[in-house]
Parts: sequence; structure tokens; C-alpha cells
Amino acid sequence: MNVIPAVEIETDTGEILGYFVNHKDKNLIKMIQDHAKRNEGKVKDWCRKLSREGYKVSLEEIKRKFPAKGRINSFYPLYLLYLKGYGAPLSLVPKLRKNKNLKPIDIKMIPTIQAIRAVKKAGGAPVLAHPWVDDLEHNFKMMGKFVKAGLVGIEANNGDRAPFKKKSVEKQIRTIARKYNLLLTSGSDYHGEDLVKLMPGDHRLGHNNCDENVVKLLKIRSGVR
Repeated sequence: MNVIPAVEIETDTGEILGYFVNHKDKNLIKMIQDHAKRNEGKVKDWCRKLSREGYKVSLEEIKRKFPAKGRINSFYPLYLLYLKGYGAPLSLVPKLRKNKNLKPIDIKMIPTIQAIRAVKKAGGAPVLAHPWVDDLEHNFKMMGKFVKAGLVGIEANNGDRAPFKKKSVEKQIRTIARKYNLLLTSGSDYHGEDLVKLMPGDHRLGHNNCDENVVKLLKIRSGVR
């Protein structure tokens, strides 16, 4: 079995995948660790506000119950991963999402171009992950700058049903890939068994595999020999 060192970096407009990175690269590690600390502060903020609303949710208990899920970005994933485990009804979600007291703190996100450059400097091949999930219009407008920064690919399938419900999005992805000579990648977007049953589509580990020839091209574009 060949293991490919890789990373998925959350950015201000989406996520960047980095294949064949040097997983010991100090700059890459520091950037990710700093962001993780900021995210933990966001989780703590959520916990404090939810506690004031009557839900005794602590960061310590979240880490204990969900060791692989140490961060949140919006209320709904928080509900799915945490509140549901505390017996909160789904009907509570709309009410809590409208609650002005529950707006999370803003955290400084990693700029997408910075993430691309960090992956590139760590010897990796940067790929834009599932563009239909994130800021699609902005990311497509920025594609020229992303490519200049080192982007080599764009994800066409992550097991999510969303892009294939909208053929125009799939067509846009392939058109942009041709324009900028980007590799089209695919993967399971597996984030642990907790999320497999909750995320739409098929995100089981090992499904939606990337074509072997694409993997070889990613390795070539990363500069790994």
C-alpha cells in the first residue's frame, strides 16, 4: 500500500487540498496549528453561549465524545455533531440559528492564496476542494490568481450529490480545468464515521477514488521524485 501524505486546509473562501506535502514542513505545521487554536476559541465561544441558553455543553466533553471533531464553522454542524448527542430535537435548530445571542465570534481565516503557497512550499500539489460547497463565484473569479500561486487541480467529485444536481456547475468546473490546465480530482471527503451518515451523498472511506493516472500527475506536478 502506498501512502500519500496530504492535508486539507480551511481557508477564507473554501478549502485547499495538498497532496504529496512534506508533512514535517515547519511553516505548514505552524500555519495549521495556529488556525486550529483560533478555531478552538470559536468552539469555546459556542459552548459558553449555548450554556447560557440552557445547554450544558463543554469543550472538554466535546473533545471526549468526538475526539476527531475539534472544530465547527456554523451552527448546523455543531447541532449535528454535538447537540444531537445531548438529546436536542431537530426542531430546535431554526430557533437557535435565529438567536442573535448565538452568533459565533469571528476568527481570522487563512487566505486561500496563502494556503496554496504553503502547500507548494511544502513540496505538495495544491488542489481546490469541492468548489460548489464554498464561495463558488469568488473562487472561480480568482482562479487565475490561484493558478499563479501554484494551484494544479480542482476537485470534480467528493461524493457529494450537490454538483451533479446542477449540471451547469459540473460544466463550469470542466471548462475552468481546460482553461487553466488543471487536473480533475475526486475523493471520498471522509471525515470520520460520525459524518458518513450525516453528510449527503457517499463519503465512505475508499469510495469515489481518484484515478491512478491523476494521482501520478499530481505527484509529477508536486515535484516529488
